[in-house]
Formats: sequence, C-alpha cells, structure tokens
Amino acid sequence: ESLDLSGGTFETVPPEVWKLPLRSLRLRGCGLTEIPDGLGDLAQLEKLDLSAIDSLSRLPPAMSRLPKLRTLHMHSLRGVHELPPLEHLEELHMSYSAITDPVASLRACPSLKDLHISIARYSTPGFTNEQLDSVRAALPQLRIKVQ
Repeated sequence: ESLDLSGGTFETVPPEVWKLPLRSLRLRGCGLTEIPDGLGDLAQLEKLDLSAIDSLSRLPPAMSRLPKLRTLHMHSLRGVHELPPLEHLEELHMSYSAITDPVASLRACPSLKDLHISIARYSTPGFTNEQLDSVRAALPQLRIKVQ
C-alpha cells in the first residue's frame, strides 16, 4: 500500500513497482533521470513524493491518468518547469521549484485547494513575488502557504 524508495541510487524504477496496489509512493532524492509512463498505471495512488530528484527534467504526461492522486510533493525539482494536467490533485507542495508559468500549470489542476510554495531569494528557485500575485489573482479560491 505504501512504498518508500527515497534516496535510492537507481536510474529507473523497476517495472514491478507499476503493478503494485500502491496508495503512496516516495521517490524523494533518487537518482532517477525520468519517471517512466508506468506511473500512470498506479490507479490507487493518492500521494506521490518526487522531491529533490536533481536529474529529473520533466514529469511524465502519464501522471494525468492517476484518478486518485490527491497530494503531490515536488520540493526542489529544479529541472521541472511545468506540471502535466492533474485533474484530481488537491494539495501541491512545490517549495524551491522552477515552474516557469505557475498560473498555467496550476490551472491544469482544477481540484487544487492547497498550495505550499517558497519565495525565490538570491539564487534559490521558487516563486517570484510577481508570480505569487498572478496566482492569487487568477486562482483566488486557492489556499496558499508561503514558507
């Protein structure tokens, strides 16, 4: 029901993982260079943690096929610049992320209620104050927690 592969040095997820009835999957800080499309086969997945995967450059479009995904952690995903549409996502943690157009990415998540972000300071990635203002204006129903 829950699998934690955090900190693993593997470059790909074993294909057997996509056949498990997982509700929670943690891949935090792994050596992954990409997330295989098999992720979309985890029909029961509710919580996914992809934080701090330094070599990851995109999230797979297959994530859009996750009907029960409610919570996504993507802290410090500095190579990922946009989100795929996530229709059922309710809670998004994306401190120190590098999303280039947060309004467009967040609009692709119509069920989103809670957003956890950081403000860019010096050389750390995160939302700029202008981006935060744009998100607040475009998505006034969203509860935003700034860290």
